[in-house]
Amino acid sequence: AVVSGDAHLGHVLIVYLSTGQLTAINLTQTRVRYESGLAAAAAAAAAPQQQQQQQQKDEALQNMEATLAFHEQLGPVVEKLEAGLLGMQKVVGTSTHPKDLDAGLLAAALSVKGRCEQEVILHLKYLAKLKALRMS
Repeated sequence: AVVSGDAHLGHVLIVYLSTGQLTAINLTQTRVRYESGLAAAAAAAAAPQQQQQQQQKDEALQNMEATLAFHEQLGPVVEKLEAGLLGMQKVVGTSTHPKDLDAGLLAAALSVKGRCEQEVILHLKYLAKLKALRMS
């Protein structure tokens, strides 16, 4: 066996086989093919992991796009809350003492309390829930 040092040929190994034939093996070319095969194998092994990472990124992006912006979530609730508060403006205090209450005044007070719970308190609780979900 003889190794050629010619820069134009690369490193060539000339081998004399037992059959009497001479064979030239380009070591530079063999090395390049071997390393490119390793690189291709590494790329093929990394491809499923890259696909999985891309899929996770796509899912995260879809989740973000599906989630409404906070101001868009708040808008309808705030409008309902404003309407409820506007309805409560008509409620004024009373100078009736508790001992002078009758069934009509008590029914009116309970009606106002029920409206306040349905039209104001309920929406305030929902706003608090939205804020808590956004903060977590």
